[in-house]
Amino acid sequence: MRQVRFAGMLLVAAALGLAAAPGRAAIRFTFDHDQYLVEPGGQVSVPVYLEFTGQEMTDLEAVAGLSSAAVRLHRVDPGPGSPAFPISVAPNTLDFDDPILVPLIAGPTPQEVGLWEFADLTRASGVLGTVAEAGARRIALGDFVFQGGTVLLETTRFQAADYDPALDDTVTFTLPTTALDSLIVPATVEILVAPEPATLGLLALGTASLLLRRRRRR
Repeated sequence: MRQVRFAGMLLVAAALGLAAAPGRAAIRFTFDHDQYLVEPGGQVSVPVYLEFTGQEMTDLEAVAGLSSAAVRLHRVDPGPGSPAFPISVAPNTLDFDDPILVPLIAGPTPQEVGLWEFADLTRASGVLGTVAEAGARRIALGDFVFQGGTVLLETTRFQAADYDPALDDTVTFTLPTTALDSLIVPATVEILVAPEPATLGLLALGTASLLLRRRRRR
């Protein structure tokens, strides 16, 4: 009965979430930041999480967390001249620790990368993550590494969404299990190519000096 209640409440929450702001979604993919900076041709690591809030957090705890979780990051911008692109992913093998079902990684390709990972079913409970703040629980999925393009101040946008709409890949732990894939709200992150701090400081200093000289000439 607990699983039925959990699924029913999530369906209602999902319907309400579609009409509400994405930031208020009960279950969603999320990042530490909306935007990450990377030097031209450099690399940046982007952690991805699955976040539960409100009653959905309580119900997740009642069914002992997750037995598996998955996410796919794909590029959603129109295609800049020198976009950032994923080059690797480090799964959360500390929590998703099945000794036989190793994490499945799709790609990476210049446009996308996916991750599907599994908890050891012999455990007493599944993956619950940590309480990030009051009324919110975060499950770390993995760290996705991106390489920056070569054009300064160019932004590439990636969306975290369902790994495969045809599969049940994010599933609760306690039997009978409940698939949550269709209830998870996607999230978008930006990779911005920016000069290294020292270079940025010199540019700012040069601009300030130029403005000062112009004022003196007046």
